[in-house]
Amino acid sequence: MDDVFNLAKTAIGRGTTALSIFQSSDGSFPLYPCTKSPPSSQADPIFLTASVVLACGDVLPKTVLSNALDYIERREWLDHLWNWHGFPPDADDSAVALAALIKFGRCDGRTANVLRRFWRDQNGPFSTWPSSFLQGRESPDPVVNCNVLFCLQIGQCYQQREREAIENLIKSVVSRGTHHSDYYCCVSSLLYAAARAGLGVIDFGVMEASFIAPGTHVQYYAEALNSQRFIPPDAVSYVIRQQEINGGWPGAPWVSDKDGDYLSPAYATALAIQLLYRFVDQAPGMQLSQAISK
Repeated sequence: MDDVFNLAKTAIGRGTTALSIFQSSDGSFPLYPCTKSPPSSQADPIFLTASVVLACGDVLPKTVLSNALDYIERREWLDHLWNWHGFPPDADDSAVALAALIKFGRCDGRTANVLRRFWRDQNGPFSTWPSSFLQGRESPDPVVNCNVLFCLQIGQCYQQREREAIENLIKSVVSRGTHHSDYYCCVSSLLYAAARAGLGVIDFGVMEASFIAPGTHVQYYAEALNSQRFIPPDAVSYVIRQQEINGGWPGAPWVSDKDGDYLSPAYATALAIQLLYRFVDQAPGMQLSQAISK
């Protein structure tokens, strides 16, 4: 156990160094089109940058974190909404950007109320886009809705009817045996987003178990394991073995447009760091800040 604990601390340090190297001069983290299934839209780092900050901002070097938050602030479209390059402001980009700013004290929690502009009619859940953009043809996306709920919770302004509407959406998705997302490549992203939004009571069954097994790509493995309450030592050992020479972890297809996928080693690295520092933090008598500083 002590050996795994020490290896995890070392891997976290190497991982945060890798993220420092991955970070662009403007403070963002790069997102890349997949070569096997290239998307048609230009890659935009806003969603990724906020996702990295939310996953492991607590252990990033202060300058790296500050530069990333500065980038997110500069990308605000208007009225506390954010957009993917070339598209109107959307609930997903806005939710993760706002959540990152609120979490690290750059924004008042009440600002999250702006996300209610995406509430669907009377009973919800949330739309991804303004109603005029897709002319009512869009189905509510479960991962997007989890991200919105997460932001509202961080802002301490969510309403019970919103949580219930999103819970019902997720349960419907699970009953059909599919994650049914137009924007996320793998069901592990739903597991991760649902747990982060406090929906861990939902039983994903086989959908979840299929990702918590050796041989799964480390990005999907880390998403799935980060949806669990406790991180076992054998999971930590598996993740550490996947760490690359540069200290990062390899990316896998993560988010999509209608034609293809995007990936980012920065995202996979942030998830791996999150898993490892959760393991370190759950050790008896050891807090994360103490572990990293030693």
